[in-house]
Amino acid sequence: MPTTAARGPDSPALQCWVRSIWAYEAPQADPAYEWVMPTSGGQLLINLFEPELRHWESPGRLGRTVGPVGLQGALTRPVLIDTAQKRAVCGVAFRSGGLTAFHGVSAVQFTDSIVDAADVWGDSARQLLSTLSELDDLARRLDAIEGFLLERLCVRSEEDPLLRDAADRLQAGEGVATVRAAAGLSQRALHELFERRVGLRPKLFARIERFVAALDAAPNRASWAELAIEAGFADQAHLSREFASLTGAPPTRHRPVEREPRHAQAPEETFKKDGRR
Repeated sequence: MPTTAARGPDSPALQCWVRSIWAYEAPQADPAYEWVMPTSGGQLLINLFEPELRHWESPGRLGRTVGPVGLQGALTRPVLIDTAQKRAVCGVAFRSGGLTAFHGVSAVQFTDSIVDAADVWGDSARQLLSTLSELDDLARRLDAIEGFLLERLCVRSEEDPLLRDAADRLQAGEGVATVRAAAGLSQRALHELFERRVGLRPKLFARIERFVAALDAAPNRASWAELAIEAGFADQAHLSREFASLTGAPPTRHRPVEREPRHAQAPEETFKKDGRR
């Protein structure tokens, strides 16, 4: 049986940037593919079982490979991963803007991609991997990851509150023009802020946030029509159009992974690694 641990950060300084710190172990994982759905937050991913992290272009066609510690940015489209990476893995799910709260690299460098964390944090990324590999207890791994983030938190006293307020307003359904006026920013300045800190322009950010809210709520709703209204869509047709626009398929074809509503089952095909059976 898989062993899992997840929690929010204990430190108040991290709570506005980190949604959860998590760890997962499975004695074995049948080779398969999963879709990671569009999201605005990004993740820190650490593979403790293999020396790499992989994104696939399609089943059997490898897209991008980085070292075992990676930073995955905002996703405007689904990304294909293989479940072999989930044998022993841990990481961080960031809130909006959290990906760039711990370094100075622009978020657009990570959008729709995964970047080797050693290119961002240097030897400290490799040291984090070494530290986690020596810890058998999942709770202690979560503590080590939180400590790592605290040491690298970049406080931007003027920009951080502005970004947090704008993101919260957009998530609540306020229009971009209203949010821009409340922030006292020009359209260009608001776009630059979101591209630098989130990796998305504000309008696309709002669309993806509404889509993610629908994914998270879907397991507890009786119908797509009910979900559409509760998630802020005009009607079920509006939800279907957005779903197809962001994922390439209608919601009726969405098959969420158990206990992971932001992942979806990929079509069953023979698993190939590095293009070979």
